Amino acid sequence: MAIWGLGNLVCWLALWPLVMTGTLSLWIAFPLATLNVVLCYLPSHEAQHSNYAKSGEPLRWLNELIGYVSTIPLVLPFKTARITHMD
Repeated sequence: MAIWGLGNLVCWLALWPLVMTGTLSLWIAFPLATLNVVLCYLPSHEAQHSNYAKSGEPLRWLNELIGYVSTIPLVLPFKTARITHMD
């Protein structure tokens, strides 16, 4: 799941220069970007519930990293996503 979150962000970011340079058509990139945005919520959701590492565990930083990185395509800060989801 960690690779899914980070890999999805890399794929989403790669679409921008590919479209801007004309290497990839916007008609192909738009559905791919939409799919990336939809798929980025799952790693974020797992991080919101601290499923990667609980508070006090050595890998807690990984939980936060995945949470913050996977919400970039959503244009939604991780803290906001966590607060609104957990209420």
